[in-house]
Amino acid sequence: MTSLYSQRTALRSRQQEFELGGAQRQEEHERAQRKAVLEQRRACYVALNIAIRRHRAAIIDFLHAVQRGQADDDVRDELEESRRLYIERHAEAQMTAPDDVLSAAGAVREHLSTWFGLAKRLESEQRGKATLWRLPSYMATSSGIRTSAFAQ
Repeated sequence: MTSLYSQRTALRSRQQEFELGGAQRQEEHERAQRKAVLEQRRACYVALNIAIRRHRAAIIDFLHAVQRGQADDDVRDELEESRRLYIERHAEAQMTAPDDVLSAAGAVREHLSTWFGLAKRLESEQRGKATLWRLPSYMATSSGIRTSAFAQ
């Protein structure tokens, strides 16, 4: 009887150790998952922040170039590339970020979109003015009239 009781106690002890070990492994697994999720969010936030800053800088650079009349293809390409990357990073954030972060990111998105639209419209207007100022000269040249008549 004592032998049976000892075996049963030993078995119960091993079963408790096994269950405890399983609970500890489960807890470690859950902790590792939480850590991975936090690292993923952090990486997403960093990438989004970098994209926001790059796009903002590209918009400002573009506006300065338009103001100087030097908005060339390189400046336009950087603006478009920064916008494309920003849109990608924002989409990634929508998959991982909680609602409060998405709300703030949405407000930033609206501002950047507004600034981007204003910059493009300003460039269009600048091009239009440049074209308008060149129009009399072009019309005169194409019709054989001297351009000095328009200079007065």
